Amino acid sequence: MSFHSFITKAYVLLVFIISGLILITGAATVGAEGGAGWPTRHLQSQTHILVKLQAEKKPPLASNWESLGNQWYVVPVPLGQTPLVAVTAWAGMDGVEAAQPIYTYHLTDPAPTHMTQPQAANLTPNDPLSPYQWNFPQIQTEEAWDITQGDGVIVAVLDTGVARGEDLACRPFVAPYNAITDQTGESAVVDQMGHGTHVAGTIAQCTNNGIGVAGVAPQVALNPVQVLDENGSGSSLDVGAGLRWAVDHGAKVINMSMGMDCQDKTYDACHDLYIDDAIAYALDHDVVIVAAAGNSARQTPSYPANHPDVLGVMATDYNQQLTWYSNIGGDIAAPGGDGSQDANHDGYGDAILQETFGEDGWGYYWWQGTSMAAPHVAGAAALLRAYQPDASRETIIEALEQSARDLGAAGWDTTYGYGLVQIADALYYLGAQREAPTSTPT
Repeated sequence: MSFHSFITKAYVLLVFIISGLILITGAATVGAEGGAGWPTRHLQSQTHILVKLQAEKKPPLASNWESLGNQWYVVPVPLGQTPLVAVTAWAGMDGVEAAQPIYTYHLTDPAPTHMTQPQAANLTPNDPLSPYQWNFPQIQTEEAWDITQGDGVIVAVLDTGVARGEDLACRPFVAPYNAITDQTGESAVVDQMGHGTHVAGTIAQCTNNGIGVAGVAPQVALNPVQVLDENGSGSSLDVGAGLRWAVDHGAKVINMSMGMDCQDKTYDACHDLYIDDAIAYALDHDVVIVAAAGNSARQTPSYPANHPDVLGVMATDYNQQLTWYSNIGGDIAAPGGDGSQDANHDGYGDAILQETFGEDGWGYYWWQGTSMAAPHVAGAAALLRAYQPDASRETIIEALEQSARDLGAAGWDTTYGYGLVQIADALYYLGAQREAPTSTPT
């Protein structure tokens, strides 16, 4: 059993807030014990830290270090020291590139609302509850499905796992992996919380099958990767391992509906070196990474949505306005919902409807949050990758951003990024870019 499968968890659950790691990092430099930049409330381990050695450096002989690959090691904290003191000591040593604590990643969303009286309706697609998915027409799903439905693309869902209900039974699962227990197989990633299942449904719910609701990219394959436990918590080790697993098993899009509250700090002051390395590995393999901007109403996105090469997603409501809870400063917006409103007068709050489970068992639940907004964009990216399989990550992102419906100031703005994702327009943009004639010099 690897170290990260049994180290003690430290849970902090905050209502309506995605909270977690806040790091101030530099070239092997750290803050002092108790100083700004070291959130002791998020420490996951009191007995071990993470150390990255410089290239080709080796750990001490007869050490009890655990190698994580890419020169990262889990290192014991010396007796009598705190993790933060140990980090400071190691960061100053020759041959050490970086040192940091091991933190807990947290995930919370507002309590879901259960649809207790589903009503059938005849609408395309034929999923009887799809008329309640007000969010899909706003992002042009039906127009996009005339072009592609995502066949041949694998989308990884890094979350609390994924469980199958009646409406996800058709979906192929590719290489399911539990990064917390280091186990594989579908039984290893069965969601015990409901969050990951709801997120996966928005991306890839079985569609036009006469059951329940629809998904944005109804022909993709899912790679369920559990990095958060039944309480919505996971460590840097779990998330990093999950990212690498997804890349190594063919994912071309990765959804991370989780975040770490940066408390209005920018990426330079709020990131995780270990996860940054895993993100770099994904980028080297041309993977599009999508992450929730966070639900703390901050002026900056949470991490990793604040990463320069990750698509950070803000949340909009039925009226295509920024929701009251969404962080801003990301790249693009998508429906995240607001269950306190019923602006479309359908008798239910305007949150995002998907099949999952809750206190009332399996059913169709409304959840709201940037966690719900991100999978709309991940599904959109998957449709673009299916349409143009040879298009690069950068080209896919450009198409999504340049075709978005501008909701704020012209061009990119802090509140909405490039605007509300428009999938069909992004497909047209991608096709136009591909078909544009190359000018001949004269």
